[in-house]
Amino acid sequence: MLDTIALSEAAIKNCLAHGHKRVQGNLIASVNGRQQDWDGVQMRRIFTQSMTIWRRYGKIDMILDPSGAMIGFIDHDKYKEPGDGKLTQEEAEAWIREAGVVPETAKLESLLPGKSPSGEGSLWKAVFALEAPKKEYALLEVELNVAQKAIASVRPMRREGRRG
Repeated sequence: MLDTIALSEAAIKNCLAHGHKRVQGNLIASVNGRQQDWDGVQMRRIFTQSMTIWRRYGKIDMILDPSGAMIGFIDHDKYKEPGDGKLTQEEAEAWIREAGVVPETAKLESLLPGKSPSGEGSLWKAVFALEAPKKEYALLEVELNVAQKAIASVRPMRREGRRG
């Protein structure tokens, strides 16, 4: 039987391995609490440990509407090392919808490759039309870094193309 410390270390290792399947970057696991109890029905000890897994972020600008609700963001780290890559409309839409950064009812209007701010590599830009446009914006522009497999930004835009 493993002692509590060995069980804790194994749980942290497994949790971080699972986290790295979904999240890029240097993950950190913080143990919130642990306990080991006797289960009389199963006739064995049960080890329980709760953890928080997190990672440090660089500079992220949040875009808020007049009421203070977040409507977009710019993740500056996702503009680094853009590289090049191909992306189909179906792949982009599935990726964006899985991330949940646009409303389910928004319609994909366009997907175009573009240059990164540094001019090295490309970022793809997807534009979604809102089913119920807001006073301040009717579209959401989503920038994708294919090389990092990351969403770099979600920006509200007015219909005429000016950012909101």
